[in-house]
Amino acid sequence: MAPSKQLADSLLNSEGLYTLADAAYFARIPISTLSSWFFGRGDHVYRHARLAALPEKLLTFEEFIEAIAIRSLREQGFSLKTILAALTQAELLFDAKRVFTNPNFDFLAEKKGKRLFVSPHASSPVGLEGKKDIGQLSFEPVIKDYLDLIEFDADHNALAYRPLKSDEFNIALNPSRSFGEPIVEQVGYPARTLIRALKEEGSVERAAWMYGVPEGAIKLAEKYEKYLREIPKNIAA
Repeated sequence: MAPSKQLADSLLNSEGLYTLADAAYFARIPISTLSSWFFGRGDHVYRHARLAALPEKLLTFEEFIEAIAIRSLREQGFSLKTILAALTQAELLFDAKRVFTNPNFDFLAEKKGKRLFVSPHASSPVGLEGKKDIGQLSFEPVIKDYLDLIEFDADHNALAYRPLKSDEFNIALNPSRSFGEPIVEQVGYPARTLIRALKEEGSVERAAWMYGVPEGAIKLAEKYEKYLREIPKNIAA
């Protein structure tokens, strides 16, 4: 078995893997855009996917989370060049990997511009070019709301991503449950299973009865399906 295939099998069992199509759908990113970010166009690659050597395009759960961070910053108007410079510079300056999925790092934006700064908690922000002469600039946090949706373990590894919640239920993507497929966490069923039941049964009440779950679980799955269709604009490279 080829090393990359062995690694893929190991990651599937331990960290979770997504096909490019599933990752794009769950992250609400056009598939061509996500492909360009991690696999590149031609000879250019923005971020090297860990399993890029395999014939099938696959992303790890950590890469999936990072893609959502990039999407979040693109929605706020940061250029892809600026975002990727932030990743590279932060990893170099602080000897860290995947800083966009590390809760110990702050990402700050200059309030009157589109300059992006990064720092570990309680440290002075460092500009993307590595300059520390940032003067009396005023900052505001970026991607904080996104980080609040992620559960981390004691070693700062992303465990789960919860993009949508109701008063009683969460949608969760967790590699240790259903291979990372979105589930309604409190009942354990994949969201797509409950959506299929809703379409087949014709009502929330009958779908809930069929699977023995509260109606709120069906309603959240339905809301999540609509949420996935809302692809943010202007995030392409």
